[in-house]
Amino acid sequence: MLLARCALVKNKAFPIGGCELLTPGIFRVLYSNTAREGVLILILNYMKRLLQYLKDTQAELKHVSWPTQKQTAIFTVLVIIVSLIVAAYLGALDFLLTSGLDTVI
Repeated sequence: MLLARCALVKNKAFPIGGCELLTPGIFRVLYSNTAREGVLILILNYMKRLLQYLKDTQAELKHVSWPTQKQTAIFTVLVIIVSLIVAAYLGALDFLLTSGLDTVI
């Protein structure tokens, strides 16, 4: 079975068995004895890549410096206040431009 032959090879290309090594543990199917074996290898490779991505993401999240609860509350209030100020400014500007355009037309 091609899947078993590919799984035996860890860090070397496997030209006779019908697959080549892309990265350690990730193989690309060159040919297979049956279509089912090829599909199984592709699914296995995608699952390995997904698991590696999740492991890398988890490791990166450990390096993140998260804000404290007090900082989060302060920044939330600050964002709300700035949003209200910008909304009021844009509303006033829109009103003035609309009024000016109405008087001209």
